[in-house]
Amino acid sequence: MLNGAFKRIAAIVVAVAAVAVGMLVLTASGGRSELVTGSAPVAEDYRTQGLWELQREVPVRGAWAVEVATATVPMVVAYEQVPDPDFEPSEAVIDERSESEIDRSSVEHPENPSAPPVPREGYASAVSRKVDGGWEFDNPTYFGNPLTFLVNENHGEWLKVVLPVRPNETEGWIRAADVTLSSHDFHAKLTLSQHRLEVYQDDQLIASTGVVAGKASTPTPLGRYFITDKVPKNAGGAYGPWILSLNGFSETLNEFNGGIPVIAMHGTNQPELIGSDASNGCIRMPNDVVELLANTVPLGTPVEIYA
Repeated sequence: MLNGAFKRIAAIVVAVAAVAVGMLVLTASGGRSELVTGSAPVAEDYRTQGLWELQREVPVRGAWAVEVATATVPMVVAYEQVPDPDFEPSEAVIDERSESEIDRSSVEHPENPSAPPVPREGYASAVSRKVDGGWEFDNPTYFGNPLTFLVNENHGEWLKVVLPVRPNETEGWIRAADVTLSSHDFHAKLTLSQHRLEVYQDDQLIASTGVVAGKASTPTPLGRYFITDKVPKNAGGAYGPWILSLNGFSETLNEFNGGIPVIAMHGTNQPELIGSDASNGCIRMPNDVVELLANTVPLGTPVEIYA
């Protein structure tokens, strides 16, 4: 449903992106949130105190460092298998957290094992396409952001990355020549049973907030995802001031609002619902927290969702 033409009308895209792509609405409100540096709460005027300035110039090599690939070409092809018959996996730099499985056994929800893939022919796919042996992704994204992938394995000329496709947590291979590599140590942990989102830089907690999660019929999917897009919105609307789109999709809905059922984190105009399961799968949080995150964490930030 989406094609390259959308990129040439960026203003319209920004205005209607959430509806066209079918961004799921999660309701969250009323819960207590803390904006923190270390363990100390930050005053309400934290934005004027310069506490959240990013220091991207500093090399990141700590235990929580992740590698992010940002496209430098108009289209990136991701392959199911490396197409080079002479390719031999090297002693790769591997993100070990990508290999740890999140326990799904304690959660009973109506997963749809026959859910059709995203993207697929004739279906809204947010400037991505399924092709023989892999996928094509346009750069920039549908929302006008740089196309970004979270790197699980770095084999030099080839990178094994997490893709914004369904089934969730699908991996593919891209050429290192098509991207630039960077690193950071931001990461987020969402615990659905506690309706609690915690965001860290390395081991330092920078935000902890109550959220709204998906209701029983449209649960928030478990897994390890990453932030693919930042979309500014009207602060007084249902999404609050920002949508932070993830690379995951609903596991129960095949479409939403006429588009693909993307999972996202965003603000809310119903703060009284925070602490409940009331959404279509997305994660809603207080508007001041999502604004903080939009101005702090980079694209490619991992978000681990636990029961």
